[in-house]
Amino acid sequence: MQPMDLRGLNPAPVTAFNRDGSLDIAANVRIAKWLASFDQVKSLVILGHAGEGTFLTTDERLELIAAYKDAVDIPIIAGITGEGTKVAAEEAKRSYDAGATGALVYPNHGWLRFGFQKGAPQDRYKAIYEEGGLQTILFQYPDATKATYDLETQLDIAAQPGCVATKNGVRNMKRWYVEIPELKKAQPDLQILSCHDEWLLPTMFDVDGLLVGYGNIAPELLIDLIAAARALGAAARYVVGYLYVGEEEASAFAIASETHAWAEIWIDGLGWVGFDPSNGVCPTDRYVRLACGLDAPDAAPLRGAVSG
Repeated sequence: MQPMDLRGLNPAPVTAFNRDGSLDIAANVRIAKWLASFDQVKSLVILGHAGEGTFLTTDERLELIAAYKDAVDIPIIAGITGEGTKVAAEEAKRSYDAGATGALVYPNHGWLRFGFQKGAPQDRYKAIYEEGGLQTILFQYPDATKATYDLETQLDIAAQPGCVATKNGVRNMKRWYVEIPELKKAQPDLQILSCHDEWLLPTMFDVDGLLVGYGNIAPELLIDLIAAARALGAAARYVVGYLYVGEEEASAFAIASETHAWAEIWIDGLGWVGFDPSNGVCPTDRYVRLACGLDAPDAAPLRGAVSG
């Protein structure tokens, strides 16, 4: 097996439909070719949440995989969402036959509410690779759900043949800073892909790439962010505050609002240098800092709880 190289941007495109609800194959092919035209786009991940895969019939899913496969020369990763190990393995085999190379393996949806039996996730991943033929991506769900995997489960799955990457969206930075180093230590070749949005900046310096739905909307920005993080290898922090823009200047800013957030990166000899990727500028005296931290929750200027 030649592992997929996912070190870069891996967008999860939306699925285009006609007005009658049928697949618009021509539009989907245009999306695929546009995204694949960027050198740092390493794969296209379809039939997941962003692609509304669970709303498509089996025939529609296979038609979309085949269309993407014929349109581009990069790996097609299919979201595998079927309930139960056998169902998921059969879904993976059909996806493989249609042209998919990899599987973004979703947990059984029942696990979101009730949790999972010990060993069940490992069995699911093993069957998808051995019976379905697809290389697997370990999908770590948010810490707030019962489908999030403990470290032992993640290590077991990452050690399986065929598991080439993890898409981590745990959204708990304490767990991120403990578990990602352990995964790297145990499986040095495992590719670490962030799917965070709230914690995108601090996770950029620990990862090999991104696997994100909004990669199909703003690939250029994310590709530049990946390159910057790799080139600098520097400390970064999240800043919240105010951005003042007068009415006559509002058109010059893509995002102009009273409250705003931006990033700062430590550059030797200069100190903390601000970057506002939303507006494509470095902060000026229009930017009024309130707080900074590792991520958005850490930099929240106000905290509290409501009761009653």
